Amino acid sequence: MIKLSYNSVGKGDCVFIFLHGNSLSSKIFDYQIEELSRNFKVFAFDLPGHGNSPVPHKYQIKELSKILIDTINDIKGEKHIIAHSLSGHLIYQQINNLIGVSSILTIGSPPLENTEAMSRAFSETGTLLHQETWNDSELHKLATYFSASHASLISKQLKQSDPGFRRALATPDFFTNFSNEISNLNHCHFSVTMLFSQDDLFINLSYLDEIEKSINNPSVKILKRHGGSHLPFLNDPKMFTKLLSNVSGKQI
Repeated sequence: MIKLSYNSVGKGDCVFIFLHGNSLSSKIFDYQIEELSRNFKVFAFDLPGHGNSPVPHKYQIKELSKILIDTINDIKGEKHIIAHSLSGHLIYQQINNLIGVSSILTIGSPPLENTEAMSRAFSETGTLLHQETWNDSELHKLATYFSASHASLISKQLKQSDPGFRRALATPDFFTNFSNEISNLNHCHFSVTMLFSQDDLFINLSYLDEIEKSINNPSVKILKRHGGSHLPFLNDPKMFTKLLSNVSGKQI
């Protein structure tokens, strides 16, 4: 199994695990890592082909999901998972294989019944994240969509990620053995909160109405917030910290 690069700080039996989205890295959570490490153990991982993690032989959603699930299961303690965008989907894929998890917070990760639902869930703006490479204008536009005030940080992370990942993401092979994420959530036994920003340019907000009709598990909640775009933890960190405290039941 691929060994993921990670940042681990703090101490204690309560563990917060941060997982970033497509073409970013664990550095995107630096504010939360500093805040939480004062009282808790914190892990922030780089996905395969992202940040400082190695590039795998092949990118497939089921294999990436297994790497994350196995990595999380190897961590001891009371675990709280924060999964952004792509990582939310990797968690959904095998959520019922997780062990010892107390809460899960996903950000900007609308669960999909099948791969055909992607066209309803994500906007045309989001197709930029599926391009293998970007010219300078496209890179600036994409980074600004994430966060105008942190565009430089985001551009650096985008350029560091493996273009081969996005090339694979655009192929049917990436979704081999795709699992119905809505069904998985309806059968999970963990507390799951799905956070969406009303101004998220990457998501079709109308799709959230479909989700609300499909999710019948009382342990799974959908939370819509004003502002924050696709990176609420970066664009409004104090709001996010308060939300994370409520979701985890921990005073942060």
